[in-house]
Amino acid sequence: MANSLERAQLIKDSLARTEELFESITRRKPILQEGHTFRQKLVNAQESGQPIPLVILSNGPDLTNVVITEVGLDSVVFTDPLTNNTAIANIQAIVRFGTL
Repeated sequence: MANSLERAQLIKDSLARTEELFESITRRKPILQEGHTFRQKLVNAQESGQPIPLVILSNGPDLTNVVITEVGLDSVVFTDPLTNNTAIANIQAIVRFGTL
């Protein structure tokens, strides 16, 4: 009996996490709340110099194939290597970046 209760709780927890993730994606809110960890990922992407296929912002258009040229304390500068156009975004507005 306890085994089936444990399974039911695991399923309930899994559904709750799935619902939370779905709401975060559909409302375009940042999934990562840890500023230092997320900022470090941005710095790493800047240092690699590789174009980022997709950057999703909560308050503007998605950016495609951009390079991070500067990471400030609360903002990021993205540059399109083909056109040299730049965009500045608040770190809190970045929902996600990369291929995931």
